[in-house]
Amino acid sequence: MSKSIPTITVQARQNLKDLVQSKEFQDYHSMEVIRLHIATRMKKIREEKKMTQTEMAEIMGVKQSYLTGIESGKRNPNISTISKFCKAIGGKLEIIY
Repeated sequence: MSKSIPTITVQARQNLKDLVQSKEFQDYHSMEVIRLHIATRMKKIREEKKMTQTEMAEIMGVKQSYLTGIESGKRNPNISTISKFCKAIGGKLEIIY
C-alpha cells in the first residue's frame, strides 16, 4: 500500500528548504558554529591546564555559572571575557575551523 505525502508536508519541506538557503539563516548558522567552536576550545584548554571551572572563573573574575554557560554553549562570551580567559591561560585562544 503506497502512502501519499500530504500537501502540507511538501509545503513544509519547501519552507524549510527556503529557510536554510536564506542569507539570514546562513549568517545565524555561521555565528552559531563560531560560538560553539569558541566554547569547545575554551573548555578543552581549561581541561588541558587541569583547572576546574571554579578555579578558572575565579582567575578570570567571573561567576562559575557564567563560565559553565559559555562552555555548554548556552551563553555568548564577549571580547572582554575572551580576553580574561587568554590572560588566565597565559596565552591566546586560536580558533581554526
